[in-house]
Amino acid sequence: MNPVNSPLSIAVIQSCDPVLYLPLLEVTGPGIRKYCLQHKYDYHSFIGIKRGFTPRHAAFNRIYLLLDEVLSETHDWALYLDVDCYIYNFRPRLEEIIFENMDKAFIFCRGKLDGRIYDFNNGAFFINLKHPKAKTVLTTWKDDFEQIWNKEKLALWTDWSAGELGAPGDQRILQNIIKKLLESGEDVHTWLRVYDGDQWQRFNYSGPFIRQCLRSTGLSIVERIRKIKSELKM
Repeated sequence: MNPVNSPLSIAVIQSCDPVLYLPLLEVTGPGIRKYCLQHKYDYHSFIGIKRGFTPRHAAFNRIYLLLDEVLSETHDWALYLDVDCYIYNFRPRLEEIIFENMDKAFIFCRGKLDGRIYDFNNGAFFINLKHPKAKTVLTTWKDDFEQIWNKEKLALWTDWSAGELGAPGDQRILQNIIKKLLESGEDVHTWLRVYDGDQWQRFNYSGPFIRQCLRSTGLSIVERIRKIKSELKM
């Protein structure tokens, strides 16, 4: 199938709080919107907090936004991008990755170097919105989040040190869901793809297509914005 003549309806989604991470979205968002216009994808950014009180809680927005996408049945696939992600190369099309994984529900790049399939980076990932596993996993993700992070616990989490509260963040909750399914005997490889090995930067990190300037680099938001602008020659 030719990516240029793809019949797929694809949405690219970003989200952040209206204060802390908005400056990053203001840098990365226009380029991603331009990329979407060039390749005829829909672009949507949500600014706010779906559930919670502080800027950190906007990390959980993706759960609700993607579940809404599944339930709306508007698009075939979605690409979720954190606001510290940006398009480095406008030539590749999203279908080039999707067509390699048409039978998958989720597509990620690996997290650490240990090769475990449930260790992935959810800062940039694809979801097959028509796959039955998409709704199942997203619903479990939402339910687990709301059970773990009740309003009282959310009120205590005002920075990035979630571990001090003994509860996982958005990415770890999703990783734990996949881990439990794997441990129960389910062959998650049939519907989950995690790029690893020499393809671990297929659409993340410092790869040739989509990049991410991670918080784990230790850079401040201002420094990350400066780095992204430098790479994009802004």
